[in-house]
Amino acid sequence: MDISIITAALGTFVTFLIVHVIVLRRISDRAVILTFWMTYGAVGMILYTLLSISAFIMGMNISSVVFAVVVSGTLYTLLVGNYFMGIFGLMESSIRMRVLGEIARAGSQGISQRTLLAQYNHTKIVDKRLARFVASGDIELVRGAYVSRKPFTFFLLPALVLRFVWWAYGRTNIVYVK
Repeated sequence: MDISIITAALGTFVTFLIVHVIVLRRISDRAVILTFWMTYGAVGMILYTLLSISAFIMGMNISSVVFAVVVSGTLYTLLVGNYFMGIFGLMESSIRMRVLGEIARAGSQGISQRTLLAQYNHTKIVDKRLARFVASGDIELVRGAYVSRKPFTFFLLPALVLRFVWWAYGRTNIVYVK
């Protein structure tokens, strides 16, 4: 049963990936996140309904089917959630969300690109990030230069994963970490 649960979760996730890529290629940019989660829900409901029906036909009792669907559905949700975070990564989406918030606060008057660029220019963004790293103790300012204080920090995990992916695809132009 364990193998069945894991296989169902992975199979549903792979099906989700295929459907999500097909669907996202056919929609406007405005509906990306909503469509992503609608695809997640639709694929999960359809496949787990089919899996439940086939399990009943094969003679499994109802409590075993419910247990398997709940555990497998949880694994599927975790896989999709991690995939979502990889695509719409926290750093990228936090800036996106702030920009969308500024636009929403401006109301019907709107906000100019010049105003947005003034609020979110590279210097301000980098200064804020550096201040967070200094405050967390990951780096420090020594004689006008930022120096790493820790050999490993959790802020590097996304970069390390990306580095592994580049390595796995045989790329040699990795421009990160020494």
